[in-house]
Formats: sequence, C-alpha cells, structure tokens
Amino acid sequence: IQAGRDALKGWVTECGATVVALGEVGIGNTTSSAAILAVLTENQTSIENVCGFGARLVHDPDPSVLQKKVDIVKRALVLHQFMTPNGDTGVNAEKKTADSKALAESVLSKLGGAEIASLVGAILQASEMNIGVLIDGYICITAALVAAYLSPDAT
Repeated sequence: IQAGRDALKGWVTECGATVVALGEVGIGNTTSSAAILAVLTENQTSIENVCGFGARLVHDPDPSVLQKKVDIVKRALVLHQFMTPNGDTGVNAEKKTADSKALAESVLSKLGGAEIASLVGAILQASEMNIGVLIDGYICITAALVAAYLSPDAT
C-alpha cells in the first residue's frame, strides 16, 4: 500500500496533476481480484458471478478453464477461512460492518498481490490529496472497493 501511496504522491507533486487514471492489463491477477470481490461483495456462494475469462481466455473461452478458475477461488476462500468447504460464509452482516477495515486488510493480505495493494495505496493517497481518480479495469475496481472499505472517505 505504501508503495502506491509514494508513487502517486511523487508523480502528482512532480507534474501537478489534479486527476489520475489508474488501469491495468489484467493478465494473471483477475483470479485474485475475483476472490477479493467474492468476499467483499458476499458472493462466496456464487463465485461464478465474480469470475470471468480474463484477458487471455476472452479470446479463446474454454468453460473448463473458467471452471478451474472458479475452483481455485473457492479453494483460496476455504484456505483463508472466508468460507467453509460446504460454501457457508459464516460472516455475520452486523459484525462485517463493524469490522470492515479489518476485513479489507485481511482479504487484501491473504488474497491480493502487490499490484492490487499498490493500487489501493494510490487511491487512498489521491483521496487524501483531493485528486480525482478515474478507475479502469477489473483489478482497479477491486482495488477501489478495498480502498473504500479501508477509508469510506476515499469514494
């Protein structure tokens, strides 16, 4: 997160930007984004709703490969105890609201990568500097949702 904060602050300071555009290619990190979105949007029981073919598979859609991706996300959620093997989430809505920052930190640290964390940091830093942010892409949307959980003022 700090790397994203530092990069954004340095760039804005250097060029005096009042708005930034964040985007990504989406090669290999849509699976981790799907896992994060499944937890934060409470879609653990419908992983298919947050998984897609990704950049590589969109040109050669193979349902068996998509199913493999769904299975990987489900295994990750079970491994990190965001759902049980039978699909129960065990997340109490009242507790989730009270602990949204802790949930976002846990989800990001267990399911996210450095690229998503850096995007989260850039979004948080831009918010603190009153810099507008244009979000483009699935991974960036995921980062924006994590940032909103960490700091509701970032939206």
